[in-house]
Amino acid sequence: MTTAPDEDTSTRDGTGDGAPGSTPGPVPARALRLLTAAVAALSVVLLVLAVVLALQWQRARSAQDDREAALSAAEAQGLNLTSLNPDNAEETLADIRDGATGEFLTTFEQEQPGLLAAIASNQVNTQGVLVASAVREIDEDEARVLLTLDVAVTNAASGGEQTSRRFRAEMTMSKQDDRWLTSFFDLDVVADEEPGAGAPAAPTAPGAPTAPSAPAAPVDPAAPTAPTTPAPEPS
Repeated sequence: MTTAPDEDTSTRDGTGDGAPGSTPGPVPARALRLLTAAVAALSVVLLVLAVVLALQWQRARSAQDDREAALSAAEAQGLNLTSLNPDNAEETLADIRDGATGEFLTTFEQEQPGLLAAIASNQVNTQGVLVASAVREIDEDEARVLLTLDVAVTNAASGGEQTSRRFRAEMTMSKQDDRWLTSFFDLDVVADEEPGAGAPAAPTAPGAPTAPSAPAAPVDPAAPTAPTTPAPEPS
């Protein structure tokens, strides 16, 4: 008589001891604590990184905003200083004064009455056109700006005949209460030419300013030039 083989009590899903595919036992509490600590540390690192990147972006954005604001204020001031006529002189000079500070403001206030009188008595009309502009240097509270402007000038003495000149302006802009104000202004003639003639040269960096200068007085194209000495006749 044969006996039946012992029945295999292990199931096909491997729940028996040592069977392939057996389910591991519970994870030890120590391993769970280590995993939780690692996840927490990683979260802290990511948070710090996010804060650092946000601060860097904010500083970069703030610097760009300052650059644009300083340049815009300098351009407006440069156009005001080169665009004057008897009809708008008082209003324009008031705008210039409002955008000035420091020694330039002091000098401008001293020169303003004489400038206003000269514009009215000589019927001076100047019209500036911005050709090029650039921020040369900038930090948190000061910027150096270079402008190139074409200025058309007419007055009573010229009989309405227009003279055009190209000027280079150097300006120092100082930040006060979130406003960029002119603390230095200097204007040099680059060439006598018609506005827009030829490609404008990029502004070059002049030497550092040593003292503020008064706003340039309107140019009188009819002003006499120094007489020349005739050459001696040959004997």
